[in-house]
Amino acid sequence: MVSSKCFTLNFTHIEVRDIKANPYTVRSLLAKRNITFTGEDALIISQAIVKFNLRTIHFSPLQNDQKPECYKIDIKIIFDNSRHTGQIKIKLNANISYVNLCNGRVLHVNSIGFDTAFIAIIDLLVLIMCVASVILCLRALVRAHLLKNTTSEFFEKAFKRRLPISDQWEFFNLWYGMIVVNDILIIIGTISVVLGIGALLVYIGLLRYFGFFSQYNILVLTLKKSLPSILRFMVCAIILYSGFLIAGWVVIGPYSMKFRTLAQSSEALFSLLNGDDMFATFYTISDANAAIKLFGTIYIYAFVSLFIYVVLSLFIAIIMDAYEVVKNRYNQGMDLERSILQEFLASEDMPDVNTPEAREIFATD
Repeated sequence: MVSSKCFTLNFTHIEVRDIKANPYTVRSLLAKRNITFTGEDALIISQAIVKFNLRTIHFSPLQNDQKPECYKIDIKIIFDNSRHTGQIKIKLNANISYVNLCNGRVLHVNSIGFDTAFIAIIDLLVLIMCVASVILCLRALVRAHLLKNTTSEFFEKAFKRRLPISDQWEFFNLWYGMIVVNDILIIIGTISVVLGIGALLVYIGLLRYFGFFSQYNILVLTLKKSLPSILRFMVCAIILYSGFLIAGWVVIGPYSMKFRTLAQSSEALFSLLNGDDMFATFYTISDANAAIKLFGTIYIYAFVSLFIYVVLSLFIAIIMDAYEVVKNRYNQGMDLERSILQEFLASEDMPDVNTPEAREIFATD
């Protein structure tokens, strides 16, 4: 049988000051309100919840015309002792809600300041540029698709062989595809997460311009060279990681706060993988069961030794091997590995497009 009693306590400022000075005075304050609580009662308590509200006002001093924004924060602290394992799980929930009514005077509410107008103009220019960028990039991708189809037909008729998929992708500039994605995200970026992803892709897209300089393009070339090997290696590593993940969740979960759920177990293992929070992970495993404590210790030692000293080292070795290949080719003045399409393009000299015949051949329809 579960017994639940709820009390609403209102303390005065003097009583709160007395509690801060001496926490044991809370017993006498509870006794005044006919509430009895002994130390033995703590053994039957499964959960305690503390609720209170906070109000805060956000106001930017940089913008004189900005309205103050008032927020209400509902705080809920849950002390979970339902398992009675000697460890109390503490959970904090903070729900923030917007309050329309603020206390105090608001000046220049309906006026539009210079800062607001300037930001609106910048937003409009960014919107126009993003729309133009999307249109131009989509136009380039469509033309690349048409050129790919024409080239595939030419190879089948002239050489009696089908153009490989890897060569067909050479016609598509994936940088354009990413630019289209980040422009669309910025256009619909009323949500901060979408806007942040769009900004991230914009800065990643800047890397394509380093491709015009061989000395600055080493990062992109290394990632491109090592990506197939990394993906094959990650398949094996993920399978091994999943085994440790499920084992930790099933065995250690009831005895450690860090392995209570599958998601928390994955977060704990990823922290261990980066060398973070190792002692705390050992410490949070309950000593109530000696076998579980021993298993948890061996489990963490095995995971850390295998993934940090072996898996991560091999992962770095794959990237370093690709880096050495790219660096040696640049140092020797050699080109990177050529595909069938690139060999075909390199077999003939570039035509002189300044002649009338070439202009007629290469003119757009």
